[in-house]
Amino acid sequence: MDPVAFNRRSLALPLLLAALVSLGVLVFSEFSHERLYEAGAYARRSLGLQELTREIQTLVLDAETAQRGYVLTGRAEYLEPYKLAVQKLSDRMRQLQALVPASASEQLQRADRIGLLIDTRMAEIETALALHRERGPEAALRLEQTDVGKETMDELRAELQRFTAHERAHAGALWTLWEQDILYSRFGMALSSSFNLFLLGAVYLLALRDARLREQANRQLLEHKAELERTVRERTAELSRAYRHLQSVQETEKSRLARDIHDELGAILVSAKMDAAWVQQHLSALEPEISATLRRLLLTLDEGVQIKRRLIEDLRPTLLDNLGLGAAIEWQTSEVCQRAGLRAHISVPEEEPEWPSEVAIALFRIVQEALTNIVRYARARQVWVELTLERQGVRLSIRDDGIGIGAEVKTEPLSHGILGMRERVMGLGGTFRIETPAEGGTRVEAFVPVVQGDIETTPLSARLRRRKTMPAGAAGGHAVIRNRRAANRRGCGAPIRRAGVRLRPS
Repeated sequence: MDPVAFNRRSLALPLLLAALVSLGVLVFSEFSHERLYEAGAYARRSLGLQELTREIQTLVLDAETAQRGYVLTGRAEYLEPYKLAVQKLSDRMRQLQALVPASASEQLQRADRIGLLIDTRMAEIETALALHRERGPEAALRLEQTDVGKETMDELRAELQRFTAHERAHAGALWTLWEQDILYSRFGMALSSSFNLFLLGAVYLLALRDARLREQANRQLLEHKAELERTVRERTAELSRAYRHLQSVQETEKSRLARDIHDELGAILVSAKMDAAWVQQHLSALEPEISATLRRLLLTLDEGVQIKRRLIEDLRPTLLDNLGLGAAIEWQTSEVCQRAGLRAHISVPEEEPEWPSEVAIALFRIVQEALTNIVRYARARQVWVELTLERQGVRLSIRDDGIGIGAEVKTEPLSHGILGMRERVMGLGGTFRIETPAEGGTRVEAFVPVVQGDIETTPLSARLRRRKTMPAGAAGGHAVIRNRRAANRRGCGAPIRRAGVRLRPS
């Protein structure tokens, strides 16, 4: 059985009991609060009633004292308390009857009796005052000496005391009930707190066990994840090695094919051109029509030679092997821009290292692919190609002023040869980035780490001395380099000529 599931089932009953106890405590607390509110309201009403009964009794006593003082002295100012009591008593009685709740019938009856007794006593006082006015002080004094007023006043005091005692007794009963409710509430809170403490302990133990299980599961998950990542790295490394091997095989095959084309097809074309030239030389005077046909044949053979040279340079540029990466990039950019009618801005170092073969061919192929994409899709007018030496390696940047690259192309690495460029750079441990800058167009940037201290930097002039060992067309790369600024001013849409050499590689 799952221990976590068992612990949860074992906690179901205490949780239910704790919920019931908490609900009971909540309901009982609400009742207690309601009783407390009623007791408070009744206490405030009772205090008001008691205050009114004292004030009523005081007013009656003031009226009685004023009447006696007037009878004894005959001075009218003694009647002021009596007049004030007459004005206030009716209002105070209305307040008293309004404060008594309708459910307290006994208190309502007492309030009515108090009102009748007050009316009786005030009538007696008025009678004594009338006798004083009509018959003189002696008649009023004889009335005062009787027990009529005393009996009414004693009965009024007794009724007021019973009224007040009833209010006090009822308030005390409510207070006692509220104290009991507080006691029961405290007991319920203690019981609920005990259950809560028990549940907290159980939840803590369960959480601790769950944390251990989760930690164990996470550890297993991390181990599995690490194993998967290790497998992915191994497979990625294998794929990268396979891709680099395929690239190496591809470049080797391109080199072999370029040599075969140069050696065999070149020899055939040259032999055919020599034979056609010999025939033209011997027949030009005898057969003018044949001579014109032979001239066209020679032109066709020249075009075949040019096509052969361009194929060789596309397969394996001789400038790359003889003059270096910068010269090959200049020649390739100039050739592509010349055919496409684009204006090129090229920046390569005058002195550059003897690059490792895989670095040079990778960067050159990136330039080829980027220029192909620019010609096909960018709708650009100008191209900027820059090769920069840095402390940690070499940086290649190709930028155009075209329509830019869409987000869907960036997320689809198979389009426009982006995958091939990226894999070439990452296979050498470098970084690759393609973006649309703020000024528009597209920028392709590649950085390949190269240890400069392990590579000898050779000036371009020293490499140019190798022209004696190069084919005639490859030596034309020298003219490309010397005429770079002129080509940038003129634009690559027109052929570049220098010292009678046309920029056509062998």
